[in-house]
Amino acid sequence: MNKFLLPLLALSFLFVVSTAEAQTNRPQCNFRGEVVKLLLNKYKEVPTANGITSTGGMIELFKSKGGDTWTIVLSVPNGPGGKTMSCLIAAGDAWRTFEPTEYPGGEDGQES
Repeated sequence: MNKFLLPLLALSFLFVVSTAEAQTNRPQCNFRGEVVKLLLNKYKEVPTANGITSTGGMIELFKSKGGDTWTIVLSVPNGPGGKTMSCLIAAGDAWRTFEPTEYPGGEDGQES
């Protein structure tokens, strides 16, 4: 019986570690108003760009003045009680904005 105890303990440890790691990789979501308030109060980030996804969600870039910190948020309109839910997708620092020097197909992006 003891010969099975060590492998069982090892498997249990691996399961606990992998479960904890998986839980930390899940998106953090809340009602949009709460997410906006958190990003403003804690990081001084405000929305600076957005776009609509093919499934009707909205991707937003929140960033602090100068781009010291930034967060990408996905918002969907069909949360509990019909409220908009937002999930933090990515965050980081040193955001830099630039315009491409050239677009494929010419300046307007259209093929000739």
